[in-house]
Amino acid sequence: MSIRQEKKYTFSSCKISEVRSKILNSKFLMTKRYDNRFVNSIYLDSLNFENYAENLSGLSSRSKARIRWYSKNQFGHISEDTELILEIKLRLNGMGNKLSFPFKLPKNFRNFGANDFILYIRSIIPVSFLPYIDHSNAFTLAVSYEREYYEDISNKIRATIDSSIAYASPGINILDVGNMPMYMPEYNVLELKYPQDIDDDLVGLNFDDIDITPGRHSKYAVGLNTVLG
Repeated sequence: MSIRQEKKYTFSSCKISEVRSKILNSKFLMTKRYDNRFVNSIYLDSLNFENYAENLSGLSSRSKARIRWYSKNQFGHISEDTELILEIKLRLNGMGNKLSFPFKLPKNFRNFGANDFILYIRSIIPVSFLPYIDHSNAFTLAVSYEREYYEDISNKIRATIDSSIAYASPGINILDVGNMPMYMPEYNVLELKYPQDIDDDLVGLNFDDIDITPGRHSKYAVGLNTVLG
């Protein structure tokens, strides 16, 4: 696990071709490294949204937990063969890190309620993960988006574009989020990730001629605001 610096930008969906062109024509000789895929997540939090509150307050040290899986379509179907990943996303003074634990569900997972699912996760993850989800007793938000991956020639600088973003509120059947009402905002997210030893100014792309907004952006916070109104 390596701690990386992160920069985020939001922009209108209609500007995606221009942003993509900026990445491909930058001085870093970036190329597309992987096929597009949908990234799907269900977030864990407390009933009083502790992680959400920490994000809004801008705490320099904070974390959030999510169940993630990848698919070819929005909120791809989950079966007992689907590889799920428990991810703990860590933030410390603007730096990003992530703990990951892949797992699969038992054959009877269709009978799981939210509490059963959380107890199952707690029973299989490493002990070192437990402090990050000790307060988690609810699934609070589902998020899905299509991601594009780009890397520079040295494989040190990574750019991702997230489009077709969809938010949903998990229902009684936690893993059947594809059938939940979805909210789809008209914006995309660009994220740059690079090692600590690379000067922050070196990875600044020139977006002077594009209406794009740099700054903090949390899909979790934005999504909760969207689905909860």
